[in-house]
Amino acid sequence: SRSYLEEEWADEYCKQPIVELRIVVQNTGNTGRSSSTSMVSVPEQLVSVDASTRRRGEELMELQSDARFVKKIANLDGTPYVYPASRVLEDIESNLFQLRLFESVVIQTHIHARGCSTTTKFRKKSKFTKLLLCGG
Repeated sequence: SRSYLEEEWADEYCKQPIVELRIVVQNTGNTGRSSSTSMVSVPEQLVSVDASTRRRGEELMELQSDARFVKKIANLDGTPYVYPASRVLEDIESNLFQLRLFESVVIQTHIHARGCSTTTKFRKKSKFTKLLLCGG
């Protein structure tokens, strides 16, 4: 049984500082293999932004609790990225995308920016973002 307060707020959203982060990824061919066969894939992963200071470590994590803020992959012109039909089904299930030489995409994700009431504060607080790329 839920309390009166839980029932009253069950369908409401809480205010949270959220920043939309867009990351451009391009395969430039620096994988150590021949440039004609170099392909880069990005496995499914959580995106986080490092906001550590000298005194404490902190990461701002990708928001996952709200269906409105699902991670999206798009082409540079803004159209949704479509996984090429020629790629293997197992790759499609485990990877966000695969890029051939000089192909590019934009990862659009939403970060829970704790302690950042403005985008300026977020930019000052954030240091870097890590993204795992697999050459193959």
